[in-house]
Amino acid sequence: MLAAVARLDRDDADGFRHEVERSIARADAASEVASIASTIAALDSDQRDVLLLHAWGELSQREIADALCIPVGTVYSRLWRARATLRHALSSLSGVESCQPEEMA
Repeated sequence: MLAAVARLDRDDADGFRHEVERSIARADAASEVASIASTIAALDSDQRDVLLLHAWGELSQREIADALCIPVGTVYSRLWRARATLRHALSSLSGVESCQPEEMA
């Protein structure tokens, strides 16, 4: 950031403000990514495996069940719990409360 600020015209207050805002936004985004990554890492390994196979591996629940040799219902419940944990973590990042399962009726 300091190098970018040094390149700015000293009389260009808008450019300076814009560069500071961009730097803050990048720092916030990096912090959120780190928080999400640590939340995923903290998941139970069974939940993490199912979540990663579904989200990044783009496997269906049936394909995940076959790959892990577990019932498809177990895949659904592990995926639901992993998503609920991430939803809670994301809501705490944004300051917005997530709805609880009993509130989603």
